[in-house]
Amino acid sequence: MPPFAAQQSLFRAYDIRGANQYFTSSFIQALGHAFATLYNAQDSQPTQNISTNTSVETKQNVVVIGYDMRISSEAIAHTLSTVLAQQGLRVIQLGLITTPMMAFWAMQYQGHGIVVTASHSAKDILGIKWLVNNKSPSSSEIQTLYHQLTDHHSCHAYPDSQANNSALRSENIESIDNNHDSKLPSDLLEQLPTDQVANVYIDAIAQVFEQLFQHNHSATKANQKSAYKLDLVVVIDCMHGATGSIAQRLFERFCQQVIFLNDIPDGNFPLGNPDPTEPNRLNELQRAVVLHAADIGLAFDGDGDRLMIVDNNGKIVTPDHLLYLLARIAITEHPNSLNDSLLASEVLFDIKCAHHLPRLLSELGTTPVISKTGSSFMRQQVQHPDNQIVFAGELSGHFIFNDSRFIPYDDAMYAALRLLHWLDQTHNDINDKKTASRYHPKLTHYSQYC
Repeated sequence: MPPFAAQQSLFRAYDIRGANQYFTSSFIQALGHAFATLYNAQDSQPTQNISTNTSVETKQNVVVIGYDMRISSEAIAHTLSTVLAQQGLRVIQLGLITTPMMAFWAMQYQGHGIVVTASHSAKDILGIKWLVNNKSPSSSEIQTLYHQLTDHHSCHAYPDSQANNSALRSENIESIDNNHDSKLPSDLLEQLPTDQVANVYIDAIAQVFEQLFQHNHSATKANQKSAYKLDLVVVIDCMHGATGSIAQRLFERFCQQVIFLNDIPDGNFPLGNPDPTEPNRLNELQRAVVLHAADIGLAFDGDGDRLMIVDNNGKIVTPDHLLYLLARIAITEHPNSLNDSLLASEVLFDIKCAHHLPRLLSELGTTPVISKTGSSFMRQQVQHPDNQIVFAGELSGHFIFNDSRFIPYDDAMYAALRLLHWLDQTHNDINDKKTASRYHPKLTHYSQYC
């Protein structure tokens, strides 16, 4: 039988994902070598010094690595980090993060990043996502990685090969790593402080809000309101996922009142899968919105790239409704919204969305473009140099702002903050603030067509 034949099914169309029993120590070691081959083959690029915002020449390619809250994710990330560093790559360890935060930090260096996550899947599922030069791999590139893995295994022996296909255990994998960490040059394996990982990301989003305020107001007013917080009551369900590690710090930076649910990361998922699109999964959030008389409820999936919302009446807003709202925000607040260049703009959406959506998008003055389903595929289209896409979204809850203000990635927390900022601006534009804060006409505009 070919090496790692049992693991071939893990290599899916958009990532590596499957039952934890297949993530053996030998498989992770071999996968680390395959990643090392992939990243070492890339042209070395200058990295960005985060503190001085200047380019720094480096001979090594740099890879950022993080992990979600699942059992064994941290151990897998640590092993991959060690193998990559052993192969001469500089590795920046980010700790517990969301997938979009990995993409953000990859962009701060050379665009290479790995996050160990199985997103919204059940607790007995493990997975890995990665970027090369800020781009997600295609399905063919994922298969190429698998073949690199098997080719390398043919030339090397690992202690727990196919004879031992037991699930990965933290103590098992750490026993492999600890023999090598001390031998690595200190400049090849770096652990960023948790506060730095969070604060640089949050500060980048704060800069977006400053730009948006200046886009809609005079510079004088913008300076006066630099410390302004959004006048909204928000309930957030983190579903025990990775967003719980940063959501409180992020949203309390920008919102006056936030109520959190299930914000302690827990890979056992005691209340169910971290998937806000599952039936009845938003019941707790709906009840909390009504109980606290909140303006809105937000729900994030396990790795923070999916968003679902509940309106102020406790009603779930369908994802294609939300797609329309976010597209409207992207068009209205686009840096070129006053220029003719935006007239050729496009909004990308997947074929599963309601058939009324193209007409509504056309009414916004943009060109609707249907895409096949798949957030990775959608991301590739957004990043194509010839595209005119200002926003992209899927019925599964993935949304991408492509307006040069932030990373062109499906970051659920960032998309939620853009929505909250827009709702707050809507309130400020209406004289009767009390009435406006309890009723958002633009949140119900789309539902009549569904």
